[in-house]
Amino acid sequence: MFVFAGIFLCGFVEGMAGVTPAIHEVDFKPGLNERFTFTFIFDSGVEAEIYFSGDLAEYISSDKEKVVGKESVVTFLRLPKEIEEPGVHTIRVGAKQIPSEFSGISLIADVGGLIRVKVPYPGKYASAELTASNANVGEPVEVKLKIFSKGVEDTEVTAFLIVSNENGEVGQVDMGSHFIASTQNIELFKSMETSNYLAGDYNLTAVINYGGEKPSEARTSFRLGKLYVGLSNYTKVFEKDKIEQMDVEVESFWNDGIGNVYANVSVPESELSFLTPSVNLVPWERTTLIGFFDTSKIESSKFSANITIYYEDKLTSEIVDLRIRKEIDTIVLIIGGLILAIVVLLAVIFFVLKKYSGLKKYKGLRLLRGKK
Repeated sequence: MFVFAGIFLCGFVEGMAGVTPAIHEVDFKPGLNERFTFTFIFDSGVEAEIYFSGDLAEYISSDKEKVVGKESVVTFLRLPKEIEEPGVHTIRVGAKQIPSEFSGISLIADVGGLIRVKVPYPGKYASAELTASNANVGEPVEVKLKIFSKGVEDTEVTAFLIVSNENGEVGQVDMGSHFIASTQNIELFKSMETSNYLAGDYNLTAVINYGGEKPSEARTSFRLGKLYVGLSNYTKVFEKDKIEQMDVEVESFWNDGIGNVYANVSVPESELSFLTPSVNLVPWERTTLIGFFDTSKIESSKFSANITIYYEDKLTSEIVDLRIRKEIDTIVLIIGGLILAIVVLLAVIFFVLKKYSGLKKYKGLRLLRGKK
């Protein structure tokens, strides 16, 4: 993996900088002695100073103090016999560009790679990561549960999943019992049945019992789709006696693609109707269908329209309230724009006069001093 530089001063960018690899990881062992190599990449001839930061920075050194252009640095990590605080400790191995005496104002690049030292917890300890796929109702949701044993002792874990929605818990799934050695991890997979669930959004919680005071938990979410395209939004106000654009925003609630989606908009009181061009929707996509109609054929300032969305062999229809903007609305907009323009103009005039007055006063003082 390649990481680009962070930039700290404003100026002109002459090039980019980076480091590879971005991260090294190591499990803590008492008195661990290990080396890690980072390759820093700067423009040719650019010098950068090597530095270390983080709560374990005192335990690391390197084979050089600076790099020039693209150059590798070997770091030496020598850990103590004990680190009291468990968890992940991060050391940053950085290289900060040394400004050139002849470069003037320029951007200063500062890049760094990370060394992550994983210190186990006393006794038994487990954590987890959880992912789940979206699906359509009746199709399985693919679940992946990764459990990490982060304690100094091996552990036996039991895990289960809780499925819930806005109404509360709707189901549980057993993930079994498993042995995990200290500092190791396991991956569990489950094809979760959804035939008893309705379409919608769901939360998924993994509960892992490992012998600690309280279980570890991991959370994610998933969606169950149905073949439905809904009306999300639409243009509500139009100008009188114009060919106006109407946007019809639609949203797919299906976990597969839907082809040939289009809308028909009709205004019953004027026998006016138009079709939008058709589009193809990817799963869960929200997009805008665009159509045009002549508002001169509509006499009322407020009117209703029937928006019908066609897709596959289905349709979604909704009657909505629309309106024609009155002349007073247009006049208000024009007056508001004029007032804003006048305010801005007055502010500019005030600023110029104030600046001119100060400049004139300054010149007067200079003349008086000259006479003295």
